[in-house]
Amino acid sequence: MIGNDIIVHLAAGTSGSEKDCATGTLQGTTNVLDLCRRHKPGKLVYISSCSVYGVADFKKNQLVPESAFLERFPEKRGSYSASKQEAETYVTEFMKSGDVPAVVLRPGTIFGPGGDIYTPMMGFSMGKLYVIIGNGKFLLPFVYIDNLVDAIIGSIETKKGDNQVFNVVDMDRISKREYMNKVIRKIHPDAKVLYFPYWILNGITWFQEIALGLLKRRPFLTRYRLDSSQKSIVYDNRKIVETLGWHPRVDASEAFDRIVAFEASK
Repeated sequence: MIGNDIIVHLAAGTSGSEKDCATGTLQGTTNVLDLCRRHKPGKLVYISSCSVYGVADFKKNQLVPESAFLERFPEKRGSYSASKQEAETYVTEFMKSGDVPAVVLRPGTIFGPGGDIYTPMMGFSMGKLYVIIGNGKFLLPFVYIDNLVDAIIGSIETKKGDNQVFNVVDMDRISKREYMNKVIRKIHPDAKVLYFPYWILNGITWFQEIALGLLKRRPFLTRYRLDSSQKSIVYDNRKIVETLGWHPRVDASEAFDRIVAFEASK
């Protein structure tokens, strides 16, 4: 780290046990901040996540700026979200010291060639069967990987964003149904697609929470996590647009074409 001008910290624990993941995220961030204090790089850019927000507390279709409430019960969202939120807190506290300029970026769901093409936010998949949660109208908080990289570069190249937090979400609002038609069906023309009503899944989740609770076992899914992942809200990206002049250069149509082409080349 000695001699580095800029530190971009995007590592997080993603494998092993939940404890291992949390330790990797938190200890890794602590180590980076300690090194920043010792060696004083020119800037620290920390990649957080929109999962730090308290989505369960928001109203449907609520606009969520950077000042919105964070998750009150991070442990209910899972170890990844909880550790990312705690790690972000380490960074925002570090900002107050003034030792090193820092920027926190909160990306939405990152997508692009080589990434997961079907995430739990969409639903579940079993072979050629794709089960989408809801009626397909849910708008996905996507950010294309190249657009996120542009946001990182923009936060490095100017001091205007120093010691601030920014949402990073693409302008295009893509529904689950549109994504299925323009990406999944093109990659897998023979895919079977089922739109599963949210209210039924919510009831099933409630039942298994009770049943497994009686058996003193952890549920596979909780209603809190389900609601947090499926509530339709809008992450506000105006701050990064106005402060850093960021604008997604890869629109949804081009992003979809790139993903489909990449999968076809494998």
